[in-house]
Parts: sequence; C-alpha cells; structure tokens
Amino acid sequence: MPCRYETLQNVLIAFKKTGVQLVEFNGKNFLPADCPDDPGIFYFVPKLVRLFNVSLDSALDLFFYSMIVFSSILAIIGFFSLSKSWLFRIYASLSVLGFWFFVPRSAFDVYLVNAAIIFAVVPLALYVFRAGYGKFLCIFLFFSGVLIGYANLIRSFSGLPVLLFLLLGLFFYFKGTWRQKGILFFVLLVGLSIPKLHFASLNQAKRDFLGSKNNALVEGHHLWHNVYAGFGFLSNEFGIVSNDKAIAEKVYENHPDVVYPTKAYNAAARKDIFQLIKKHPSFVVRTLFAKLGVVFYFLLLFANLGLLAAFFYRKPWILELMFWVGIMVSSIPGFIAIPGRVYLLGMLAFAMVYGLVSIGYAIEKGVLLVLRSPASRAK
Repeated sequence: MPCRYETLQNVLIAFKKTGVQLVEFNGKNFLPADCPDDPGIFYFVPKLVRLFNVSLDSALDLFFYSMIVFSSILAIIGFFSLSKSWLFRIYASLSVLGFWFFVPRSAFDVYLVNAAIIFAVVPLALYVFRAGYGKFLCIFLFFSGVLIGYANLIRSFSGLPVLLFLLLGLFFYFKGTWRQKGILFFVLLVGLSIPKLHFASLNQAKRDFLGSKNNALVEGHHLWHNVYAGFGFLSNEFGIVSNDKAIAEKVYENHPDVVYPTKAYNAAARKDIFQLIKKHPSFVVRTLFAKLGVVFYFLLLFANLGLLAAFFYRKPWILELMFWVGIMVSSIPGFIAIPGRVYLLGMLAFAMVYGLVSIGYAIEKGVLLVLRSPASRAK
C-alpha cells in the first residue's frame, strides 16, 4: 500500500535521527508511524533493513515471503501429522502451496498474515489436541499465543479467529482434565501477553518522544472509516465509493473541521454511518446481502469437495463448531469493507483448511474403499 510504503521510508529516516522506533519523519515533523493502523510492519521491516543491511524493498520481500514459507511449512507438517494417507498428504501439501497463487498482488501487504496465522496454527493444533497433554502441547500453545499476538499487531484482529479456534478446542475438543486445561489456558495467555507487553514498551517510548503530537491520533484500526468505505461495494446514488480519499472527502462534507486520521474523524465517520443506516435501511440490507453472496461463493470455491465430505462423513460437533466459528469470524472484514480476496484472505484459508480436514476425516472413515468398490458404493 503506497501509504504504508511511504511511512516505512519515513520510519527509517526517523530512526536514524532519533533511535526511537514506531516514529516517522515526514520532512517537517515527527509523527506516529501507523499509516494510521497496524504498527507491526513499522517495527519488523525496519528491523530487517538494519539487521541485514538491505534495501526497504528487499526487506519487504523477505518479510512477506518468509511469512508465506514459514506458515506453509507448519501447515504441511500439521497435515502430515493428521493423516497416514499419502494421497491426502500430497493433496493437502499441493493445496497449501497452490493457495498462494490465488492471492492477488494487492494482498502482498499486511493482509497476508490473515491467512498465514491460520496455516501456521490450525492444522498442528488439531494434531496436538489429539496427542494429549504433555510438554509439546504446552510449548505449542505458548508459541501459538506469541504468533497470534504479533499477527494482531501486523494486521488488527487477524489472530482472533485462530484464538477462538484454540479456545474452543482446548476446553471442549481436547481430552484432558480441567486442571490440565486451566494450565494450558494460562500458558496460552502468557504467550499472548508477550507481544502486547513488547509493543506497550515501544508505544510508551514513542509517546514520551512525541508528547502531545500523539494524543489526537487514533491508535489501532480505523474501523468506522473502513465500514463507511464498505458501503461503496454497490453502485449507489449517495456518492459512496470504496476509496480512502473519497470516503475522507465524504466525511469532510458534513464535518469540515475534522482531520483524517484523528479520533474526531473516527467519531464523525461513525455518526455519518448511523445516519445512513437510519435514513436508507434498504440500501444497507441490500449491500450486506450482496456481500454475503460473494462470501458464500468463496466458501464453495475454497472448501469445495470438503463440503461434500463433511456432509457424508460427519465430524464431531465440536470440531465443526471450531471451524465454523473461525470461518465466520474471519469473514467479518469482508462484510465491514469489500468482500474481495484481499479482505477475505483469512476466511479463504480457514475454508480451505476446513475442506482438507473434512476430506482427511472421510479418508479415515474409508471413503476411498467405498469409491473403489462398486459393491460398497451400492451399499
């Protein structure tokens, strides 16, 4: 995203001048480096630039492609652990690798973490929950918490669907005592707290350096701005289009005194959205149902044969609940903004993992024998 790229350039300049992280220098002033959200990239990418002494473009490539490779390897290990069928292992591995060819170039940004965190955690989580209580499960949940915490900092709420998946799995799918579950829950919380504490210290140093310049800015994701832009999914007579600059100008029409991306701007965008809902509810409902149709199409496309396998070979109800909660929560960005592959990347990954797990479960229950034998098919 051009905004993020420019901010990263300014972050590198600011760090050379001050040594303070998460701060940018725009040529005149020092400002918070958040563009205006998701601070993780403004910490990790400049770190790579300084650590390996490479250009910004090389550091971005290293950051994003490492994310893809690392998460894909963990997903493949997870699928290999879940099934002894080499047919399934090969199919699952090719599916994981092939997934990234469906990712549009515009998603090679912080959006990648929405899918990467799912691949990195979910397949292995199913295996370790089956394996039972032990050191490996404790270590896995600790590092899963760390990964989820940093994923949320790279892209707001990207780790939430995976966290809900783990919590449901821990308390209802994992066959352990409540004491063991309590210990594992604590271990997961410790892992989650590490990224939060890390960035809390960085943000405090940033606030100490910037002083009052930091107060007016929104820390975190600009939810209401994105919700407003999401109403531009369909052509409309209200002049709403899915463009950041155009949405800001719409807000300025009714609130000329606010400035993007301040807290006052965020409040003004929220006020305009509720006015739109109140005055034009049919347009709002029509837009939401149009988005729902696109989400359903992507679900069919990425879960594909897994939906049939799930129908004919029913998995335990808690396993179904874990996946469907993850799929639904990861589809929320598509409903808030635009239901394209960029914003639905997490849902696409969750749907594909669900489909693969469903196929693997059907293979365990003998679907291949049924397909090979005419007598078994008839029966």
